[in-house]
Amino acid sequence: MKDLIKITRQILDERYPDADVIFLAGSLLRGEGMPYSDLDPVVIFEKLPCAWRESFNFQGYPVEAFVHDPETLNYFLFEPSRSSRPPATARMVFEGVEVPGPSEISRSLKRIAADIIASGPPELGDEDERRLRYTITNLIDDIKREASPDCRKPLS
Repeated sequence: MKDLIKITRQILDERYPDADVIFLAGSLLRGEGMPYSDLDPVVIFEKLPCAWRESFNFQGYPVEAFVHDPETLNYFLFEPSRSSRPPATARMVFEGVEVPGPSEISRSLKRIAADIIASGPPELGDEDERRLRYTITNLIDDIKREASPDCRKPLS
């Protein structure tokens, strides 16, 4: 993990020198990485005209960066994340290691993320429930249905 934090510090210094903090998150940090896993930094600036997401390679690691200021991060914490299960952006901030280290802003954002996670997912509405039931029954039908003979031919 120390190597990942060191690399993240270099990403901060070289790509985002004006950023306040990076929350390093993801499977590599948790020790669950696969050969093609990427680094998932959530980069926080004091103020930006808009948030963005970018992918790049850094020292042999694929990186998928989520770049925000507190206002855009709050939007992604409270809107899209709330409908997903689990809330991905909140989890990345809550579990993320702060680079270069904890600060007032990073502790504040971690508290917000922790509150979102603790509150659990929003209650499902009727339309959400119908959509999920359809998805589940459709997948079960696919599993139960015998594949056509053409689908069972070996690939050559």
